[in-house]
Amino acid sequence: MKKEYAWIKQESDAEIYEVNGQYIKVVWGYSKGNDTGPHNQFDTNVCVFKWTGEKCTVDELPGAMDSDWEAVEGFDFEVDDDGEVDWEAYAKNVDEILAQIEKEDKKMEKMKKMRLGLCEGRHPIEGIEGYVFTSTLNPTDIAGMSLACHDKLKYCNGLDLYVTGLTVALVTVINYCCHNYIPLTLWHFDRDTGDYYPQEVATRVDYDLLQEAGYY
Repeated sequence: MKKEYAWIKQESDAEIYEVNGQYIKVVWGYSKGNDTGPHNQFDTNVCVFKWTGEKCTVDELPGAMDSDWEAVEGFDFEVDDDGEVDWEAYAKNVDEILAQIEKEDKKMEKMKKMRLGLCEGRHPIEGIEGYVFTSTLNPTDIAGMSLACHDKLKYCNGLDLYVTGLTVALVTVINYCCHNYIPLTLWHFDRDTGDYYPQEVATRVDYDLLQEAGYY
């Protein structure tokens, strides 16, 4: 079977790949369950690691036990009809994992902190990049608002939100940030000073509490 991703270095119990400019190491031969021998955190035969250390050449990379290798996923060998390792199934698993890593990395490259107003057409705000919701917002269309919110915030990794209007719109954004662990700071207008003042929202804590309570 031809692999989509080709290794750049092969070792006795591992293969090293380069995906999006970063090293990925696939190591096999781990013990499972109560078997003696080295185990990985997934308790699988095979473990995939991502290099998080300083830039180096492939020949300078340390072994997988080094703390700069981050374990990202594990899987078990499959066997063929003769009871031997099915290397085609192994190759398919590796390709799928590397493709997912590449997809996530490309998404991370687009991620940025955003400074947005909540609803367009309500109050002029200086220094923002736009609005989460346009002036055509239908406040009764919850599903449509959620989709619009996703389209605007899908590459957001931190949001300063200037609160201009509808409660239903604000709740939609807070829900989205909680689900996606996006740090959120609300900016409210102070009529006395004419300025905005911040209020941090504990999005990650709120999500964890709701999940623990069984809402998600």
